[in-house]
Amino acid sequence: MTLFEQLRERYTDFDAAWAEQMTLLISAAENMTSGLGGYLGLPTPCWHHEDGKAGDKYIRLGKGSGEDFEETQNLTGSQGVVSFSLALVVDSPSAHRERFTFVFEYDLKFCETGYLFQIKLIGDVVVSAANARAGRFEQVYNAMLEALHQTLDPSRILIQK
Repeated sequence: MTLFEQLRERYTDFDAAWAEQMTLLISAAENMTSGLGGYLGLPTPCWHHEDGKAGDKYIRLGKGSGEDFEETQNLTGSQGVVSFSLALVVDSPSAHRERFTFVFEYDLKFCETGYLFQIKLIGDVVVSAANARAGRFEQVYNAMLEALHQTLDPSRILIQK
């Protein structure tokens, strides 16, 4: 085998490892997103307008933040990191504003102990490979819920009477 053939073989192995890494990371991001509805106990996949017509899904996978969020079904990664966003709609027919959308931004990569979810404005959460394979993302969900509880804390609203 020539030196160039050895390089080709090494590149083929490297490319296969990279593809497997991206496949596993993208799968974990998708599984974490799809499992959130069951964890939260969503009544239906979509919220509804006052006339009963279905609106968007409560939970959407995509890219971007806030008003720049765009839903996508095709995540990609680069240099061992998959960046994505998850939009969660909280609604209440009795609220002054019917719906609130919170967008969580993630960078997902592998670390020594499993999957590292770096959640913007929240911090890092590690999920073991075994838990990720089993669809157990409670650590991520709990971090998200804590952030939502803080954001939606009515005691943060200053009211002077």
